[in-house]
Amino acid sequence: MHQSTARLVRSSAASPNGATQATGAAVVEIQDVGWKALKNSVTQTASRLLVAVSRLGAAAMIVRTFGRGTFGEYSLLFGILTIAEWMLDFGTTDAFVRDICAQPGQRLHLLRTLTALRVVQIPAAFGLLLGIVAVMGHSARLVEAGAVLGIGLVFFAGVLVYRVLFWASLTIERDATGELLSTLVMLPLIALTAYLGGGIVALAACHVFSRAVYLGVGAVLGNSSYRLSVGGVTRGDVNWGLRSSSAIGLAGFVVVLYETIDILLLSRVGGVSQLAFYSGAQKFVWPLFMAQQAMAATLYPIAASYWPNLRSAFDRACQRGLETGAIVAGLAVCSPLAAAEFYMRLLGRDLSPGAPALRVLSLLCLVKCVSFTLGPMLYVVHKQKQMLKVVSVAVVAKTVAIAALTPAFGYMGVAWAVLGVEICFGAVPALWLVQNATGYRVEWGGPIKIVGVTFAAAAGARLLAPFSMMLAAGAAPVLFVALIFGFRIVSFTDIRSLLQTRRS
Repeated sequence: MHQSTARLVRSSAASPNGATQATGAAVVEIQDVGWKALKNSVTQTASRLLVAVSRLGAAAMIVRTFGRGTFGEYSLLFGILTIAEWMLDFGTTDAFVRDICAQPGQRLHLLRTLTALRVVQIPAAFGLLLGIVAVMGHSARLVEAGAVLGIGLVFFAGVLVYRVLFWASLTIERDATGELLSTLVMLPLIALTAYLGGGIVALAACHVFSRAVYLGVGAVLGNSSYRLSVGGVTRGDVNWGLRSSSAIGLAGFVVVLYETIDILLLSRVGGVSQLAFYSGAQKFVWPLFMAQQAMAATLYPIAASYWPNLRSAFDRACQRGLETGAIVAGLAVCSPLAAAEFYMRLLGRDLSPGAPALRVLSLLCLVKCVSFTLGPMLYVVHKQKQMLKVVSVAVVAKTVAIAALTPAFGYMGVAWAVLGVEICFGAVPALWLVQNATGYRVEWGGPIKIVGVTFAAAAGARLLAPFSMMLAAGAAPVLFVALIFGFRIVSFTDIRSLLQTRRS
């Protein structure tokens, strides 16, 4: 029976008629789409900004207490952990959200199949984590810390199951709540570790405890809809789950490698001190990356429910997502563009030389609006293989660029290499692929105005407060908001329209 259920889901995902029926059911199920999208975007953005601020606080504590070298090691370990956590996911989150939106009647069985998949994926992720740490050739204590971090993968596996449940039902704020609370737990733990004189291994243990909290919150908020279970799942279901997500998983794995190769290479070519400067700058742009990904996560199930029946609604969703992402990016990056030195000193005076890298990475945030918003649309239209090819080329290009520039320019060479590769091998190909696969054409007037306002706000803040980086940091977003409304890029009518019920 369960094998036939899996076949039903497979055929519905592959068949145009099945997709039409599933899409119609999903669209009918999603009520008040505009309000839900706004609610989830605001909640996710706010919570992830709080998460990012908490992580900044943790980074500052590590830099000031343990030193720049330990902070560099900490950043390296968590870069490697990012790769292992994707191996634990391997595209199943995106694939199962898509399938649950397309076949809501199969939600329970799909979630149980996903739970079984997580059990299978834990050993692979743990082995990959330890393998990369060992191959990097760093100290024995880093290998020990990596082994401790691997324990957290068990808890994160459960988190990822509840994440699919929350994302598919557009209750993403529940996942965001768990992430926020687990991050806040880290702060007193790091302070305690510093007080007791612990090191990198103890810091890894703090992260494991926070992951346990994350799972606990997810279980409390999600148990009314689903309890972790593998009841009725067969080996055929597991094999189907692996096959259905393998293209997304492989493409995503290459994307994660693309995102972390700068950390890995810089740690080997430039050492942990150079890595500390670069990672410190990253800590300030990651909040925006998280916010952009949160908005993309909100857009993904909505776009999946519109495709392929409601093409005009799909196009409007993509355009609104792109412009909203650009506005959020502009509001966030105008301040570090104006006062990067102020932000780097917040982490510690030892990291203040990393200010130029922060400005370059701030520009990266504007470029990533395109790839973060439009890239996931390729999963909606089942064009994962094309994305895989593009990102594979990007990984090679990024590796070559970093290897060529780092010996001469250090962490700044990495920053410029990352920006150039993202433009040429990230945003442009994603845009081209989406336009060819869906027929959607970006209306560039709004995004170009937003970028112009961003630079104007940053420059204006420096002119208004030339001798105070703190004042410039605060003035830039105020100017941005004033200009964005002054030039009618955003109006109160637009905001009200987001609150209106949109049901097709």
